[in-house]
Amino acid sequence: MEAMRLAAMEAGAWGFKLVGSGGGGCGVAWTPTDKAENVAQAMSAVGAKSIWILAASSQGARIKKGTGT
Repeated sequence: MEAMRLAAMEAGAWGFKLVGSGGGGCGVAWTPTDKAENVAQAMSAVGAKSIWILAASSQGARIKKGTGT
């Protein structure tokens, strides 16, 4: 998880948060839209098993791109 946090931040994420209770092993990276793909690729390169890019809009959050389960 620390490797994913570092990769996300180095790729341009604004922030990173560990989520999931008791070994959930999930992380969320907040990133500008234009850096989302780079952040996702960086996290994947260090072992992320599933990547989801969510976009927020006036209609609420929606999945823009997702991989894995």
